[in-house]
Amino acid sequence: MASRLGRKGLGALKVVHVFFISAWVGCGVTMLFLLALVSATSAPFEMVRAIHILDIGVAVPSATGTLITGLLFSLMTPWGLFKHRWIVAS
Repeated sequence: MASRLGRKGLGALKVVHVFFISAWVGCGVTMLFLLALVSATSAPFEMVRAIHILDIGVAVPSATGTLITGLLFSLMTPWGLFKHRWIVAS
């Protein structure tokens, strides 16, 4: 069964999906480093504010983008959403 997106469409969707995943993971790692610096600095309020801005500005949109592109993968390819148990489990 062929993909409904075609070869170029599937490739573009993969690029967008990997971009969102990378932004989400990178933001999470950055927030962890900032959280570690909160106790080491004399200005914890600014660090917590920076973490909040990263969370609202980067993590939430990239997590939403990852979810949307993942759903598009399941709907627009032969893999489906419930066809394989490992896709449902993840």
